[in-house]
Amino acid sequence: MRNGQIDDYDQLDREVVSLGNDYAQGFILPRHKHRRAQLLYGATGLMHVSTHSGEWVVPPQHAVWIPPETLHAV
Repeated sequence: MRNGQIDDYDQLDREVVSLGNDYAQGFILPRHKHRRAQLLYGATGLMHVSTHSGEWVVPPQHAVWIPPETLHAV
């Protein structure tokens, strides 16, 4: 699914849910959390991910693992 909202798919009875989104340069996702763990991958562009445990700069074609219920901003 492309450019969907996780809330529309989070309750599916599946072990893994995949979702892709496109964001404009400079777009900010404010602090939020998910019921499931998240593998946040950026095909292009640079991401800055912050949690209470630290901050990471994630280059293109790399990912960061975010445990379930972890507040994070991107």
